Amino acid sequence: MRVARRGEMHPLRAAAGDLPRLRPRRMRALRGTRREGAAAHARRSRALPERTAGEEQVGMSVRSRPGPQFLAALLLIALAFCNTPGAALAQAPGDREGLRSGPRVKRDHEINWREWGPAAFQEAKRTKRLVFLDITAVWCHWCHVMDETSYSDSVVIQTLNREFIPIRVDADRRPDVRDRYIAGGWPTTAILSPEGHVLVARTYLPPGQVRQMLGEVRDLYRKNKVELDRKIAEAVRGVEATWKSEPIDSATLVQSQELVDRTVDVLKESEDKEHGGFGGEPRFHSPDAVSLLLRLSTARKDPALRDMAVHAVDGVILLQDSVWGGFYRYATQADWSHPHFEKVLDVNARAIESCLEVSRATGEKKYLDAARKAERYVTRWLWDERAGGYFGSQDADVGSREPSKAFTAGEDYYNLSEIYRRKLGIPAVDSTFYADANARMATAILQGVLLAAWDEGMVVRPIRALDRLWAKQRAPDGSLYHAMSGARGIAPGLLDDQVLAALAYLDAYEVTGAPRHLTRARALAEWTASRLEDRVGGGFRYAPLDTSESGRLLAGDKPADATVEAATLFLRLYWLEDRAEDLARAERAFAYLRSGGTVVIDPARARLALRMQATPLRLAVVGVSSAAATLKRASFRVEAPDKVLRFYPKGGKAARWGDVQFPASPATALYVCGNHACAPPITEPRRVAEQVSAFLRAGAGSPAPGPSGP
Repeated sequence: MRVARRGEMHPLRAAAGDLPRLRPRRMRALRGTRREGAAAHARRSRALPERTAGEEQVGMSVRSRPGPQFLAALLLIALAFCNTPGAALAQAPGDREGLRSGPRVKRDHEINWREWGPAAFQEAKRTKRLVFLDITAVWCHWCHVMDETSYSDSVVIQTLNREFIPIRVDADRRPDVRDRYIAGGWPTTAILSPEGHVLVARTYLPPGQVRQMLGEVRDLYRKNKVELDRKIAEAVRGVEATWKSEPIDSATLVQSQELVDRTVDVLKESEDKEHGGFGGEPRFHSPDAVSLLLRLSTARKDPALRDMAVHAVDGVILLQDSVWGGFYRYATQADWSHPHFEKVLDVNARAIESCLEVSRATGEKKYLDAARKAERYVTRWLWDERAGGYFGSQDADVGSREPSKAFTAGEDYYNLSEIYRRKLGIPAVDSTFYADANARMATAILQGVLLAAWDEGMVVRPIRALDRLWAKQRAPDGSLYHAMSGARGIAPGLLDDQVLAALAYLDAYEVTGAPRHLTRARALAEWTASRLEDRVGGGFRYAPLDTSESGRLLAGDKPADATVEAATLFLRLYWLEDRAEDLARAERAFAYLRSGGTVVIDPARARLALRMQATPLRLAVVGVSSAAATLKRASFRVEAPDKVLRFYPKGGKAARWGDVQFPASPATALYVCGNHACAPPITEPRRVAEQVSAFLRAGAGSPAPGPSGP
């Protein structure tokens, strides 16, 4: 089984037109928080489709490229299509540099778009038509441009309706389809076989090139259908064969120390010492790198590592809207200028977390202010007070979805003050509730309470969001739906949603002490273990293997980024509840991430390596009274990289946490334990910091400085 990160090439997702120029992916900037766009010269503001996550990471992908048989099959289409005079499909915007401010025509609704699902593919097989797939995003500028150009072209509309089965997919609502078919960014424009396998895939295409692609691919497929279908079937069998679990060869495990050291070396080499951040343009936030560097800076007493993290976050702050406070998604230039102006919920969540971490590491107020401004933006524009949840995103432009309204580009709009913005209108908001993004934002704000002394009243909204997820967004099998469209759940059982929500529930438990949050985290963790874990080969699958849907061939993949989060979840549960099986699950996942004998440069993976070797600092509040609440708040201020809070409200009865037995006492106290030792009970909140510091200085509770073994 291969380790794969989201956004990397899937063997059955290879675009036929891309085949002649397949080459190893170059290392660029560190993995960001959202999928981005595609064209090379699109590093100018507004000149590109959106980039993919695979081009945002420093990484040596061990995910294989398409095999020779599959390449040979699709080469028939690739060579014929790409070598046709004038057929080179531009990655550039084409003949219109964006949306016009005057009268506009938008006719994409005249295309008979089907919903993704078995019915559409059954129709394709019955009518012997190819499937035309458009993957779009509500915040995507060039998706709106394509709606008003290519999909408003009379010939394109007629051809799609008469000779293809057109399917439109929202990338945020269907990440399973997005990750299966993404072809460099948004929009993705693909032609599939009736079985759902890619024949050609591109990003933005102007009308003339869409017309040309439709005709030529249709004709070439008809001419070579028998041979192509045979080769595709062979490739499908090869992909499915990789889903079979094989025990990990312990001899191939990369050592934890090597994983951490190599990752830090690459970060140092790729740092932009002038502007901050890693790699070249375009410029994305790198939250996992920031977290890793700050942790290692403390453990190794190396201020240079902290400075790298701070410099990177200084760049991210340049992406903050000076009026409303939210963070833009990314910048097209290395100096963090010329941003793309859409604001996405999970991007803002990760930026808030990084600002909080740097604020705690440096004590500088500007980072805390930046985090608080972003939280206020999210509350103002993305929070739904009635439903109790966070919306997904806000558009970059005004009027991009509605041709009847005047269009104002983001680079013009966001230079204006509040008053003038309101005169022009408000960029549209995607009012979908996404489970993973809601969990991310809940975690970010809860971390503000835990790390930055934010007022505990601020937990009301994230707790409501988590309660809504549990009440409104659970599928009949106990998993969470990825998204809700009205009362309809979309895409249940995806790994990211279950794991990120469970981690958010653990954060909610540590902030509030409410047992329901721990219960919910446990329920999602057990569902994940029973339905998604590969107990033989280690790691966690993208979706349950019994998922059956045309064209959906990601279920057996084990994405590395989500497997890191899953391992972290089970490690934290082990620290909290001392269940040996939780530790075993984390260890199996970590072994999978280190298998194959190749060091994968991934800050999230390196940070997990540190946590796997750490000794957590355990803080237990025993008793229930106003004193317990005060001791709980004081415990938030305790600084330790791996700190676990547990609450025992029945202080009059003896309580046990692992091998520690707390005495039966009517008095409320805070117990601090680590490395098989405990400090004397603390009953005065004002003495918590002093006594914990003394305990740590004595070495009894010192967290491990870093990995010391495999």
